[in-house]
Formats: sequence, C-alpha cells, structure tokens
Amino acid sequence: MEHLGDSRSSIRAVPANIQLYSWKEIANHLGVSVRTAQAWERQYGLPVYREGVGRKARVLARSHELDRWREARCSSRDPSLQPDNPTDSAAPGKSGFNWRLSRQRNRLLAFSVILGFCSIAVIVTSSVLSSLWAPRDPVRWTVEEGAVRFLDARNRICWEFEPRATLPQHLQRYRVMPQRTGPVWRMDRVMVGDLDGDGRSEVLLEDGNEDSRRDALLCFNFDGRLRWRHEHGKPMNRRGRKFDLAYSCSWVLGPFKDGGRSYLLTSAGNTYFPHQLALIDVATGRVAREYWHPGVLNSVLVHDIDSDGRPEVLAAGVNNPDEGTGHPVLVVLDIPFRPARSDTPDQFGNPGVQETAYLLLPKIDVVDTIGQFTVARLLAITENAVIQLAVEAVPPSQASVVYRLDFDLRLLDFRPFDGFREFHRRLEREGVLGHSLTQAEIDSWRLVKPFPTAPDGNSPEVNALWASPGPRR
Repeated sequence: MEHLGDSRSSIRAVPANIQLYSWKEIANHLGVSVRTAQAWERQYGLPVYREGVGRKARVLARSHELDRWREARCSSRDPSLQPDNPTDSAAPGKSGFNWRLSRQRNRLLAFSVILGFCSIAVIVTSSVLSSLWAPRDPVRWTVEEGAVRFLDARNRICWEFEPRATLPQHLQRYRVMPQRTGPVWRMDRVMVGDLDGDGRSEVLLEDGNEDSRRDALLCFNFDGRLRWRHEHGKPMNRRGRKFDLAYSCSWVLGPFKDGGRSYLLTSAGNTYFPHQLALIDVATGRVAREYWHPGVLNSVLVHDIDSDGRPEVLAAGVNNPDEGTGHPVLVVLDIPFRPARSDTPDQFGNPGVQETAYLLLPKIDVVDTIGQFTVARLLAITENAVIQLAVEAVPPSQASVVYRLDFDLRLLDFRPFDGFREFHRRLEREGVLGHSLTQAEIDSWRLVKPFPTAPDGNSPEVNALWASPGPRR
C-alpha cells in the first residue's frame, strides 16, 4: 500500500466540495490504489459515507474533507497515528515517503512479469530450434551416388563427403563395418565413433591422393568439419635404394589412451617397401612416434599378453629388405612405442623403437621354389592364452603351416595344412619340385628364432640359422 507524501505540492488541485461516488474516484483523488483507500478508512478513519445498508451500500466522499484529513495526517507527529507494523505501506503519516511510489512500483512489477514471461518464451523457443537444427552425431555410413553419406540414429543425413575418383571403388569393396579387435576398433575404410572421449562422434575415412600416390587418413568432427589429414609413409632410402611415395594403408587401430591423450595406430606400406606403423595423436593428427619395419606387416591383433593392464600390438608379415624373399615375422610392440635402448637409428636412419618381442619363422621350401613370398598371418588369440598364426604363400595356396605359440612366443606345436602333402606331390609330378616332402623338412619348420630387434631377413647370417643347427624353441 502507498503512504501519503509530506509535500502539499504533490496534492492535485481539485475544486472544493466535489462529490466522489465510488472507491475508484476516491482512490484517484488521493492518488493511491483502491485497496489503500479502503485500508485507510478501516484503520485511520478516512471520511467516507455510505448510502444504503449492507454490501450494496453506495460509498460517498467529499473532496474537501479528504484533503483536510490527509493534511492532518501528514502534519501529525503523534506516534499513535503510525501503524503497528512499521513496514505497513498503508500508513498515511509516515514521513519522507512518496505517496505515488506504490503505483509506480506496481507498474514496474507488471513490466518485470511480462519481461520474465518473454524471456522464458525466448529460451524455450531457442532450445527447440537448437534441437531441431543443431548438427547431429553420425552413427553409420553408406555409399550412394559416388558420395559417402553419414547418418544419425534415425537414418537422417548428417553430412556427406565426396571423395577423390578412386575412393568409391575402395568403399564398395570394403563395405564392412568396424569390428571389435580386443579393446580397440579395427578399421577397413571408414570408422565412426568417439575417438577422443568428448562424447561426440568422429569419423575416420581413407582417401586417395593421385598427386602424391599416397593414401591419406582423414579425421572429421561430428559436424563434418575436417579436423586433420595424415598422409601415410614418406620418402625413404636404404643402402642407396630409393622408395617412392606409393604407400597404401593396411589397417587402423584405436583409440589407445595414454596420459590423458588418445592415439591411433596406422599401418602403411607396399610389397617391397619399408613398412610404417605410426602412432597418431587424435586431437592434432601429428605423428607422436613411428616404427619402420623392413617388410610388410599386413596382419594385426591387440591383446594384453604380459598382463600389465596395457594392450600390446601383435603384427605379422614378412621381413624382406633388398633382394630375396625374406622370412615370415611376428612383432610385438607396446603402446605407446618404447624408444630403443640405444641412440642407434634403425635400418632406415630413423630413431629406433624397441620391440617387446621379435620372432622370425622359417620359410616354406615349396613356396620359395615357386617364387612366392612366405608371410605370417595372425589367426586368433584363444581363451587359453594361445597365439595362432599361419605361415603361408602370397597369394594364398595350400602351402600353409599353422603355428601355436604361448604368450612368451614359445612354440607349442605346429601342423601343415590338410592339403599340403598332396600339393607338394602335385608339384613333384609337374617337375616344379625335385624332391619329396620328408620328415626332416617338416621338422625344420619347428625352428622359430627370437631376435632383440628387427634383423635383415635376407642377410646370409639370418639364412644360415636355418641352414645349420641352431637353438630350438
């Protein structure tokens, strides 16, 4: 409720003896609200008359009587005229109070309420529009009309990417969704998932590069913005031999977590090329560390084989630098890579990486005779802690031997492929082979050789290990 003001100049000039016939007229004359005028009548004897009886009685007041009553209350200093509650805004005799303040306050309150409702409406509208128009996270992909389209959980198109001319054929051939390999994802050509742990999906996509002839790995944010581009491999020299830029990606693993950062492991090489395993920072696309191997590593599994709570990468392929067909190989690496024990660079002049384990396996004579490569290919890691891998020809044939190793890479057993003996006899009849398959030759496949680091798989020293008696495992 409003108080009367102390200044008479604030009272409007009204002709004397005006009859006021409603509470609204009385309140307007006093410059207060109807409720305040009624309270003044009840508490302080505001001169108001009534014509009639009961609730329907008509109120009546005379302007000059109201003015005299107000002047008396404003000039009074009698404490008994003050309300019992000092905060009661209906007290007409409280000095220093602007009697118009209540009306202004009510207007301000009404304006604040209206403004509040408008603000809430704006916030709700913005939230609805944001949910409708905000970029959505892709969860899967498809290839249509020469473009890779990324779709959300409701099969709505989030965005699309139009690759270079050579990529659609790759995608059509590798339309296999990522498969779980131990604690990480394995990727063929496209992978969608939360790589950096920020709760949003990222997209990895293999793209070609006709200019440099190198495959590139592209990382996109959830909204389709390119985060980074990594081109596999780099120009290399070994003993005067130059390797050009025709690196192609074999596989991508990740993400691996270490020290609050996320990494991807990429594999890139070519048949006669040094092979690159690169540890890439998911946030920036920079190569944190790389391992160069003298031969292709085209098969991979991930498992914690030493029970230290951190996964190791098992990569299989061939060690065949320079001239020769080399030897099948199994490499075990910690993630992240461990630097070499010395400052000696690797065979290609790069900073060395220390392998956790390195194992060469024997070549198969029949494969070597027909001029093919003998490579190792990982098959599985069983529940009873056994590593299964095959030593076979490239391209695959019946000349294959399956090995079983424990987690210390000790040989448990091996056996030739079921059709191996018949394949050997057929080559004998065709005159390709000049000897029969003997038990001594089969026993020679038992010799698997560990090394502290990658040797030259075609060196005379390495070849001599299988030509003369050596330690057996």
